[in-house]
Amino acid sequence: MAYALRTANIDLRTETTQEFGAPPLLAERAKQGAIDAVLNFWPYAARLEAEGFTQLIGLEEVVGELGAKGEVSMVGYVFNEKWADKNLAATQGFLRAAAKANELLATSDAEWDRLKPLMSANDPTFNEATFEALRRRYREGIPERSSAADEADAKVLYQFLRELGGKKLVGSGTELAPGTFWHGADK
Repeated sequence: MAYALRTANIDLRTETTQEFGAPPLLAERAKQGAIDAVLNFWPYAARLEAEGFTQLIGLEEVVGELGAKGEVSMVGYVFNEKWADKNLAATQGFLRAAAKANELLATSDAEWDRLKPLMSANDPTFNEATFEALRRRYREGIPERSSAADEADAKVLYQFLRELGGKKLVGSGTELAPGTFWHGADK
């Protein structure tokens, strides 16, 4: 909504009719032609693309217009900071393992082929186009920037959202909450 307001001076809240629902429900409504467009999580968007839908705009374009300097990571882990600091080796090991898994999935088609049966389990609509779309979109979403760069952009985006939506959107905070990004991985 913020992107449309900033780039085209269109307030989607008043110029459109929105539907809210669970990601699979929204994807199904789009396939039925019941809604004209859908904002959805990447796996559902990738599946829609595999069925012939076209992406109108990517999140990287939106955050860039709103002030981010790069592609902002949309993946995060939630944990208790005190626990993480007390268990630094385990926490850092988890983060290294996640990075290594992403590296493997970014470079190895063989690993994707190994995962393919798990991806299609209990899904009669799964086909090669769906597999290719999911693999491509996953790879595009692998974080490539430092957490410091992500944090800097998150602060910029927070300020934009605070100015746009005020307390109704972000509460009483005037800046991104301290602790949103963990710096223990740098230790």
